[in-house]
Amino acid sequence: MLFRSTEKNDIITAHLIFDDDKRVTISPGKRERDWMDDTQEKYAYRCLPLTMANMHGWEIYPNETISFIWNGGNNTEDIKIISGKSIASSIFGNGIITMHIMHMITTSEDYNLYITGSPNFFIPSIHPLTGIFESNWAPYTFTMNWKIAEPNKIIKFTKNDPICFFFPINKNLIEKFEMKIQPLSKSPELKKHYEEFDKSRLEFMAYNMDPKNQPIDPKNSWQKRYFQGKYPNGESCPFGAHKTKFKLDTPSE
Repeated sequence: MLFRSTEKNDIITAHLIFDDDKRVTISPGKRERDWMDDTQEKYAYRCLPLTMANMHGWEIYPNETISFIWNGGNNTEDIKIISGKSIASSIFGNGIITMHIMHMITTSEDYNLYITGSPNFFIPSIHPLTGIFESNWAPYTFTMNWKIAEPNKIIKFTKNDPICFFFPINKNLIEKFEMKIQPLSKSPELKKHYEEFDKSRLEFMAYNMDPKNQPIDPKNSWQKRYFQGKYPNGESCPFGAHKTKFKLDTPSE
C-alpha cells in the first residue's frame, strides 16, 4: 500500500508481510474521539490543537477483538492473551503487550517514522510506548508495544480501537533548531499581540462567569481567533497556511 504526498518523492509504503493478510487495517487518523463527543456542546472539538493532533498520522486497527490480562509479574507468561492471539503477544515481559502490525513500513530517504498510540485516545489501564524508527533504510519490521498499568484486569481493544499510530518526521530537522529562552519584552510585536489576547481573554471570562449574563449562547461561549487563524486584533495569519484539518492519503494498492 502506498501513502503518497503532494511531493513526488514523498512516499510511505506499507509492505504486507503475508499476501492477502486481513488481520489489521491502516487508515488516516480520525478527528473524532468518543470522550470529545461526550463533552458539553462537544466543546472539546473547539480545541484545534487536539483535533489536528488526532488527524496527524495513520492509524492501525485490529480486525478482531484483542483481550488480555496481566497478573503483575515480570515474566512473559504473566500476561494471558484471551483473544486476538494472531496480533498480540507477550515478548518482553514486565507487563508489556506487543502488537504485530503485519507490515514493513518504509519511507523515502529524508524521513523516519514516529510510532506511538493514537493522540488523545485512551484505553483504560494501559499506556502506549513511543518510538522513532529509521524507516528510510531498515529492512526490518517494528512492533507497537503497550505498558499495562493495572494488574488483574482484563484489557480489551475492539475493532474500533487503534493499536498503533504513525507519521513521518524529517530525520535531521530537529537537530537544526537552536533553542532559546528570552523575556517576552525582547519581542515587542509579539508582546503587543499577547497583551491584546490576555486582555480580551480576561474580559471574555469575566463576562461569561457573571450570573447576569447567563445562560450564555453556546455560539458565544468560546473565543475563535486561533481556530480562525487570526491575531487578537482580527488580522489574519500572515503565512496563508492556517489549517483546521488534514487530508491524509488513504492507502492504495
